[in-house]
Amino acid sequence: MLYEFALEPALVARWHDRKEYLFFDEKFGVRSRRIVSVYPAKNWRRLVWDAFWSGPARDNQNAQMRMTELINYFWQNSVRRLSTFSDIADWLVRAEAEHTRLPFHAIIARSNPRMKEYVISASSLIEHGHALWNIPFVFPTARTAEEIAGAVAPFLRLCRQVVLIDPYFDPNKQRFRQTFEAILSRCSENVCGLEGMTIELHTSIDRFFKDWEHGDSREAAETRVYEKFVENCLEKLRDLVPAGVEVRISIWKEKDKGQKLHNRYLLTNICGVMFGTGSDASDDPEAEESDDIVFLDEGQYQTRISQYTGRPPAFVLVGKPFVIVRKPL
Repeated sequence: MLYEFALEPALVARWHDRKEYLFFDEKFGVRSRRIVSVYPAKNWRRLVWDAFWSGPARDNQNAQMRMTELINYFWQNSVRRLSTFSDIADWLVRAEAEHTRLPFHAIIARSNPRMKEYVISASSLIEHGHALWNIPFVFPTARTAEEIAGAVAPFLRLCRQVVLIDPYFDPNKQRFRQTFEAILSRCSENVCGLEGMTIELHTSIDRFFKDWEHGDSREAAETRVYEKFVENCLEKLRDLVPAGVEVRISIWKEKDKGQKLHNRYLLTNICGVMFGTGSDASDDPEAEESDDIVFLDEGQYQTRISQYTGRPPAFVLVGKPFVIVRKPL
């Protein structure tokens, strides 16, 4: 669903010129499904500026302003890769080495001197196009754990925060556990590693009660249900969590006359999607079931992630959030 493009700093330094940048304007971002990869994150911005200051527009204040805006935009809407292969001075050679370690979708540069199939010359792209620049259609996803996790894998590979929301998540049912495990496995492929990555699961307690059961009339029962659910999660999910990973679980209930707890989402710090049917796999592995995993527009994404992770949230927290880690051997 998302495709990671590494941009050569010396190429970006030319884009203060509107004619040079015209082809690429609005071509990167979640809506276009092309995500800029800032590599190496530690000094990518400095490399762009170094190239700019050595160019003919270094004394042009308007060019400086456009360059500042563009660098800030890319930085705020990018994947920030770790700084690997620091012993290689040439950026393109270094990026090619990083691609060998962990592939980009493509590298866009001023030229392609070693004729790498994954390196796109900017001038050639503008004049002739390139197969890697073309973003494929999104088709329905088979409702198996691996296919669901595979559909969202591009987000998991690039993000630093994962928020899985399923008000009906049931740790006692295999179809939920299978998808949960597959998603966590895909998190292990993250381009920046698991260190510093936050993973959350949000679910609801309301499904255990009738519509007319609310307020003080269900308080004691709610405590028992909460404690049993926590016990089931600890028992059923611990062995599914990769070593070194923590999963923070929050249980919610609806506010009176508030938002409904129903839709299922996977939200990240980059973007979010909604599951049409659910985050779980089909309970019949032989069924030819599929689901539409749909991108949220920016306004929808910001609203939904704020409802669950913002202050104040849109729902009432039941008990305390708890953390699941893998059992030590």
